[in-house]
Amino acid sequence: MSCSYPAISIVPSEFLRIVWKDFAQKAIQNICTLNSNATYNFELPTELNLIDSTVKSLIAKGSNVYFQVGLQSHKSGPHKRGKEVTTVAIPGFWDDTDILGPGHKQQRLPKDQDAALELIFDFPLHPTLIVHSGGGLYPFWLFKNPWVFTSDADREAAKDLSKQFQTALHDRGRRRGYELDSTSNLDRLLRIPGSVNFKMPETPRPVHVLYFDPNKRYTLDEIKDHLPAKAIAVVAPPAQKGTSIPSGERKYPPADLNKIVQGCAWMRHIRDDATALTEPEWYAGISILSRCQAGRSITHQWSKPYQGYKQEETDKKFDDALNNAGPRTCENIRQSCGGEAYCSKCSSWGKVKSPAILGKSQAFIKEYVADSLPGAPVSQGIVIPEGYVVSLEHGVERIEMRGKGDAKFEVRTKILITPLVISKRLVDVNNGEESIEIAWLRDEVWKPRIESRSTIFNAREIMSVAGQGLPVNSNTASLVVAYLADFEQANRDIIPVVSVTSVLGWQKGMKTFLWGKQVLASPGSNNHVVFKAQEDGDDQIASGFYSKGSYQAWVKIINSLYDHERSIMMVYASFISPFLKIIEANNFVVDLAFSSSKGKSIALRCSASAWGDPSGTGNTVFFTWKTSEAWIGQTATLVTDHPLILDETKLAGTAGKKGEAASKVSSTIYQVSSGQDKRRGSLKGTRRTGTWRLVLLSTGEQRAVDFCKEDGGAHARVLSLWGMPFSGDNLADYVNNVELTVKENFGHAGPKVVKFILANQRDWPLWRETYLELRRHYTKLAGGNNIAARLNDQLAVLNTVIPLVHAALPELKPKRPIREYLDAIWNTVSKNAMEADRATVALRHVYDWSVANRDKFFDGKSQDSNQHYVPSMGWAGRWDNGKWSEIAYLKPQLTKIIEESVGEPDAIIRTWADRDWLYKDRQGRNQRQLTIRGQKAWVYCLKKATIETELGIKFDDDATWNTKNFKPTF
Repeated sequence: MSCSYPAISIVPSEFLRIVWKDFAQKAIQNICTLNSNATYNFELPTELNLIDSTVKSLIAKGSNVYFQVGLQSHKSGPHKRGKEVTTVAIPGFWDDTDILGPGHKQQRLPKDQDAALELIFDFPLHPTLIVHSGGGLYPFWLFKNPWVFTSDADREAAKDLSKQFQTALHDRGRRRGYELDSTSNLDRLLRIPGSVNFKMPETPRPVHVLYFDPNKRYTLDEIKDHLPAKAIAVVAPPAQKGTSIPSGERKYPPADLNKIVQGCAWMRHIRDDATALTEPEWYAGISILSRCQAGRSITHQWSKPYQGYKQEETDKKFDDALNNAGPRTCENIRQSCGGEAYCSKCSSWGKVKSPAILGKSQAFIKEYVADSLPGAPVSQGIVIPEGYVVSLEHGVERIEMRGKGDAKFEVRTKILITPLVISKRLVDVNNGEESIEIAWLRDEVWKPRIESRSTIFNAREIMSVAGQGLPVNSNTASLVVAYLADFEQANRDIIPVVSVTSVLGWQKGMKTFLWGKQVLASPGSNNHVVFKAQEDGDDQIASGFYSKGSYQAWVKIINSLYDHERSIMMVYASFISPFLKIIEANNFVVDLAFSSSKGKSIALRCSASAWGDPSGTGNTVFFTWKTSEAWIGQTATLVTDHPLILDETKLAGTAGKKGEAASKVSSTIYQVSSGQDKRRGSLKGTRRTGTWRLVLLSTGEQRAVDFCKEDGGAHARVLSLWGMPFSGDNLADYVNNVELTVKENFGHAGPKVVKFILANQRDWPLWRETYLELRRHYTKLAGGNNIAARLNDQLAVLNTVIPLVHAALPELKPKRPIREYLDAIWNTVSKNAMEADRATVALRHVYDWSVANRDKFFDGKSQDSNQHYVPSMGWAGRWDNGKWSEIAYLKPQLTKIIEESVGEPDAIIRTWADRDWLYKDRQGRNQRQLTIRGQKAWVYCLKKATIETELGIKFDDDATWNTKNFKPTF
């Protein structure tokens, strides 16, 4: 035969699937490194897929990675490996056949791979697979079914057989002159395929599968038949799931053996033929006897006629069966313990799981939920708690044994008419709060429901679940709560723990992003979470983030928007939210406004379609301003890192109440920009305050900032895009086609952008530096305009994000350079900044009013300075004719004029003073005293030079020749 085999490419999880074929119980697979003494525990079979990323990351660190051949009973922690005593299963037998070469001090080894293969294939049974470790070979002879230990006796027998197997193989090696080390221990570590052997760092070697024949799997007896003739331990056949009921029965009422023997012909066979039984049959019989009244003495009584009877040995078997194994099941007895002739005629076949149940209440024999309730949504190994019977026919019943001795009787209490289980324990990754998922059978369907622990384990609160179909009432509520508490206690180490979150977007650690209910994770990340809605409305909103149609159709219609710059900028803006935390930028609002009613909502639907359903009905991501401020805060908390989309600002208020709309829009702009919900109280104290990082996309027939005349800061938080979203003639058909297309093709682009972000985490610092540099650039362009400087932050965000969006979505094809679109937005920002400067707006309004009402100002240079004429509303102030340097205003009139224009007159006047637009008195006060019609009055003196500079007004030379450095006469 040829000893040359090509390497088989395989990842660690695939290798372990081969090794643990058909293994369905819960156990721990350890992955270890020796150099750092680290152990990584993975629960099989549920966490098998997580092993590949762990091995990959360890290889990147230059670690030698091993797997522990024997599965372990529990997770040992990060710095401890499992031991033989905690080993619960092995997949077969193995060997570590070293090959002569660097890294091995022993010289009496096979000289090369061919020599090692000749030794291995010299054994009568050919191996199932062979792994090349980079320094030798690992041959495996795998069982047809993994050997799962049901007792310490099984484990000891496995240790002995493993040693005998390797001794037989090594004897053949010694005849060839080899000295091979024993590696038969059940907790052996071997290098895992898919890793790298770094034993010699200068020449790392891959660990790979060299040979695999899936048809070469063996039973234990087949292997034993090929071992040398010697005393071989006789053991019960390997037990699989369902071969025995879980151990620990000594806590429960002992069974009545008379009833068992009366109802089970196989147990009568064990009694009557005790001297002729095989070892496996006798041990299986003891597993039943140990659960019976006076079981130990009866075991000795039945065993004494056997010629080899020893009291000490019988006691040891009895204790082992009682403490380390459960009562053998009927199915296993029939298949593996000579029970076919008896079980095939048994009237109880299919009605009980074990003969032990015939002698006592089923409630005191632990049973797997999966056996009693086929299809129940529970993990393997979940058991029914003691003292209960749960079945499809009778629901949940509690069983108590009353009376004494032979007068004992069973009392059943109905708890629920339908079976009920706990399927998951959920822990919120953000606040650590726990919830429980229960499930019950309703209308032949398992109905899951997630509730807080305070609801599930409170008799009063659990009544709220009755509305969801759980058949609990005020009389049974406390019994249901007690049952669930017992269920959790019985399965506390088995019930799966799931990480959940009640908010979308970036999760803790920034390695996972929740898009609706779908997890988007970094390559190799194990940080998976599940969305858990706090309210039904949250679930509806999260359900709006999904995909439909095709990405290609969406891209095609979005590319047509490059002819309509405001609409395409709204689409770009929809991608900003997931970048904000990364580049550490502020929240803001992008507002598309125009007096025409056509097109704005459709442009906004295009933005929404990047993330989910833009229809605005049902499960959607498209909302209107017709909602409450509380809803906006709660929804922003929920959809953080996604765009929040609100259509049509005119819907913000009640019909005919413009002030209500203005208040809501203004408040929302500030609330969204702050990134924090309003603080609210609760019956137990203060509720957790919601936070978010996102961009609000809005539309309206007037600009959002126009609702905020008294809030000049709103201009700095809103990027206003004023104008028609679609420009051109005869666009009705085109616009309708855009709307129809995005309603049928959506939810593709946003997730693609997030996946791009996750795949390029190493570039995040560069993205932030780019954003900061652009912000400095735009701040310089803004000059001294504070509003423009704040809006520059938004321009810097757009300039940073848009190129990254194109990298994530290369199918987007602008018709002209993106710079031109951004320049147009800059012009809009500059204009808005000018309008946003309320101090300047107020200055213009006050001056215009003054010109229109010149007769209301006293002329201090008039020859008739004591004229009797007085305006009907009194003097507004003083404005001299001829050569003048200021206009003086009495406070009541100036306050009224400013209030009518931009509001907050005191703040405006302070700003004027800060900008040195007013003459001050010698003490630095903002008002001076001057004479009006012979009386001294305090006035605000607005400089003529200010009007010239800020409003761009040039006065005639003869009127302004001496205004430069002019000193007022009062």
